[in-house]
Amino acid sequence: MSKETPSTVLIIDDDKHIREYFIDYLTEIGYITYEALNAKQGIEIFLNDQPDIVLVDLRMPDIDGLEVLKQIKNISEHTPVIIVSGEGILDDAIESLRLGAWDYVVKPVNLDILSHTIKKGLKHLELINENKDFNQLLKEQVRQRTSELEQANIVLNQRIENDQYSQIALKESEKLIQGLNSKVDALKRSLKKEIRKRKMAEKEMILLRGKGNTG
Repeated sequence: MSKETPSTVLIIDDDKHIREYFIDYLTEIGYITYEALNAKQGIEIFLNDQPDIVLVDLRMPDIDGLEVLKQIKNISEHTPVIIVSGEGILDDAIESLRLGAWDYVVKPVNLDILSHTIKKGLKHLELINENKDFNQLLKEQVRQRTSELEQANIVLNQRIENDQYSQIALKESEKLIQGLNSKVDALKRSLKKEIRKRKMAEKEMILLRGKGNTG
């Protein structure tokens, strides 16, 4: 149902005059109507055309209105169904409401009351659909936020792992540098020893040369 398009009403009644009476009035005040002369045809039209609201006669030759009500509620739980009765028996009204009928009206039907009842039923349906849309939007937002949080968590874990690897690499580098420094220090000590040895050797050679010249 959309605010831009007329609402649709399915009328299920075996009495042709009643159907035409409802159709003429509802068409005049802006509704699109479908009609069915028995319960079986009514259920078929309901499945094919998915009307916004249903008017169904309580007493029909094949299947009564309460059974139609049950079947429609099994197909579409929130579709408003108005039971129309020619007898006005209280037990029938109570039973129809217990089975999920939106309302119960008695023939001869006051058209103003019928119009008001239909409007209330459609408003109720609109609120249900808006609530469903809101819940769907909320679920989608929750799903999106959950996905974003999961992605952020993955990135954070990767950064933590990278930081851990960086810390490990830094420690390994420090160990390597320390090892290289130790080797450099050892090489310096070795070179100093070698230089001292060479200097001592040079002194000895000078002394030996000096003794050779004096002899």
